[in-house]
Amino acid sequence: MDFGARVHALRTAEPLHDRWWLTLLVPYVVQAVMAWVLLTAPLVPASEASSSGSSLVLLTPLVASLLLSIPGLYFDMLYVAEVSEWRPSMWYSLMLFTPYVGWLILVVYLLRRWKYVGLW
Repeated sequence: MDFGARVHALRTAEPLHDRWWLTLLVPYVVQAVMAWVLLTAPLVPASEASSSGSSLVLLTPLVASLLLSIPGLYFDMLYVAEVSEWRPSMWYSLMLFTPYVGWLILVVYLLRRWKYVGLW
């Protein structure tokens, strides 16, 4: 069995094979939680934790969510291309790496996806 067939079999055996787009929301939820933590941090008394340790604690969930979203975007694009006439471009992956414009790219991607295949 070649690699493409294995990936296809794995993806179609997955019960959420048409909901890979949900993984795209994870980095933005993590960013919102991080923003809330950073905004409320001045209200909490300073602790003895080092600033490098705090930044590591804040960056780890963001990096992990990005690592989850990259294959999620890829598999969602494969799914959309299989079931519709829309062929999403890999340029949509910029949503994961552009801090402020990424929200806009995500909205455009989800609107186009909804137009062609729906979200649920």
